[in-house]
Amino acid sequence: MGYTRPTKIQSEALVYSLQDNDMLCLSETGSGKTLSFVLPIVNYLCENYAEGLKSPDGIALILAPTR
Repeated sequence: MGYTRPTKIQSEALVYSLQDNDMLCLSETGSGKTLSFVLPIVNYLCENYAEGLKSPDGIALILAPTR
């Protein structure tokens, strides 16, 4: 997709969230917030799928306002 390096919000949030911490991110539209919280969720699911995770219920709560 042409990505070569993370945005500022991604750099700061990914390290924090991959350590299994809760986070609240505020940043401009198009800054990469979605990827900042989706990657740790996908990472968690992939790691736990091998261990027999049957349902991803309760993994994440994402609140996103509409425009």
